[in-house]
Amino acid sequence: MRPDGREYSVPAAGLLIGRRADAGVPLDDPEVSRRHAEVRCRGGQYLVADLGSSNGTLLNGQPVNAETPLADGDVLQVGGARLTFRLRRRPVAPPPPAVPAPPARPAPVAPPRAAAAGAPGMAEATLQGRARLTVECADLPAGPGGPAAVLRLGGVLDVETVGLFKEQTEPLLRRGVMHFTVELSGLDYLDSSGLAALVALRRQVGGGTVSLQQPRPAVRGIIELTRLDRLFTMQ
Repeated sequence: MRPDGREYSVPAAGLLIGRRADAGVPLDDPEVSRRHAEVRCRGGQYLVADLGSSNGTLLNGQPVNAETPLADGDVLQVGGARLTFRLRRRPVAPPPPAVPAPPARPAPVAPPRAAAAGAPGMAEATLQGRARLTVECADLPAGPGGPAAVLRLGGVLDVETVGLFKEQTEPLLRRGVMHFTVELSGLDYLDSSGLAALVALRRQVGGGTVSLQQPRPAVRGIIELTRLDRLFTMQ
């Protein structure tokens, strides 16, 4: 971890480390190249790559010669700076009490059980800090309509964080999940890219369903303003 304790989240587009002023992690160090190294995400795996720097990059004391996977607690040495990578996965929290639905609406889904083996659980990727988006995933008991899952979003769903959202939903789609309950009570904001990600999820389930639950007023207003509330079941 850097001595000054600064924290940097890892966006879906990658995090540049270097002497450039516009780098994601700017380091004012003559031993650091302008474009020194980069932390990337591919297929749910975070990797570090040296970008042809003059003095090289060390991972846990070993030179980085090619894209190398990162694990929680790994230490990068870039010039005189030491950076600690944190990948935070926490148990899925229990959902809030279900609100009885009106007779005309579909019956409320059952509370989620613990995430099954191989399920994404909760993911948030950071370099010395907290991610701008958290995604908690858990399977629901399969009903007559097929496999189901619940997603709980926290933070901001925008152009920089939709990558993490897709990384968590794609494994569920590959496992045949057809019905998604998306809880938005922890989501502060979403932009057009976030809306597009929700629309894409709705299209991917085909004959399934995507239910948006408990959106905050600001998020509900954005969804209703774009008239996308007609595409989803929203409670």
